[in-house]
Amino acid sequence: MISLNANPAGALKDVLTTRGVTTRIYINGETPSSGLPAEFIDINQNGSMSSLGSQLGTGTARCNLLVSIYVKLLSTDTVNYVRENAILGVFQSLFESAVVKSGFSFTIDKDRMVYSGKSIISGYSTKILNIKVNF
Repeated sequence: MISLNANPAGALKDVLTTRGVTTRIYINGETPSSGLPAEFIDINQNGSMSSLGSQLGTGTARCNLLVSIYVKLLSTDTVNYVRENAILGVFQSLFESAVVKSGFSFTIDKDRMVYSGKSIISGYSTKILNIKVNF
């Protein structure tokens, strides 16, 4: 049976921290509205959790996680590509093949870099990645 309180975002956060990511990671809407660090990662479910079928009480499901990487803009309101690329480099090497943690299998959706840009109003550049999850 598929757990209705499955937490793939928490498992992905664990994967990232055990692989050496030191950037602050927020999950499941816990990102504060003020006092944000100079760089942070926000992980949330992107869409619904879908059942792939079940037999004899066991099940398989999938979902997508939206991983948003935020880096404070430089004083000139330009993107800090050095920091942004350093964080993206971790994802590049981490997801060369599927990563498994706590019954979740994570792969990067290489066809979908959802968004890349900056907001002078918020003061951050943003890279958003889709991560496929099977469990």
